[in-house]
Amino acid sequence: MTLPDEYSIPQLNRLLTVSKWALGFFAVFTALAGLFNQYVSDRIARLQTLERNVAEDRLKSAETSSRDANARAKAAEDAAGTANRDAEEARKRAETIEAKLAPRVLSAAQIRSLEAGFALARAEGRATAGIIVASKMFDAEAQQLADAISQTIVAGGWDTRASKTAVVTFSGIRVVYYGEQAAAACESVRNIFRNAGIEIGTDIVSINFCGDQTQPAIYIWVGEK
Repeated sequence: MTLPDEYSIPQLNRLLTVSKWALGFFAVFTALAGLFNQYVSDRIARLQTLERNVAEDRLKSAETSSRDANARAKAAEDAAGTANRDAEEARKRAETIEAKLAPRVLSAAQIRSLEAGFALARAEGRATAGIIVASKMFDAEAQQLADAISQTIVAGGWDTRASKTAVVTFSGIRVVYYGEQAAAACESVRNIFRNAGIEIGTDIVSINFCGDQTQPAIYIWVGEK
């Protein structure tokens, strides 16, 4: 930038003074602008920090609510599972009690299997000893089952005695023999019961239980349920 040569020293001094004032003004304005910019920047940073903190608090609150909801759902699920297990256990107990109270009966398939087994043994010559069926004394349920077994033996053509009561204390059915001549025939009878899916015991107990001393013989004893 150039000035006319005719400017005098006083004029130039005035211009220099004006220039200094202008420079000072712009310096002050620049400083103020810088301070204002810094204030605005700090204000923005504080607001951003505040918003971030609020967002983090909301996120933590949401996570806490989610955990609480999951915990409540898990507790409800556990309670439902416990209730279901209790109901299942109650059902099983009821079925067990019902099964204990229900009389023992031979199924149609078991009856057919027993009749066929006794008939086959007789046809093959394995019915070499008579069968005596006895049930627990004063036990109507055992007597009913003993009668049903006797009927299958008769239907199969095997020699059997009429059902009689016995003073027995065991449970279930036992198939035993007295006299070695009846051993093979007794094993055939046991297999006939097993093939029909009927559990039997083979423990020897006193023959006096049924008060019959006939030998050789096979004894089918029906005890309590």
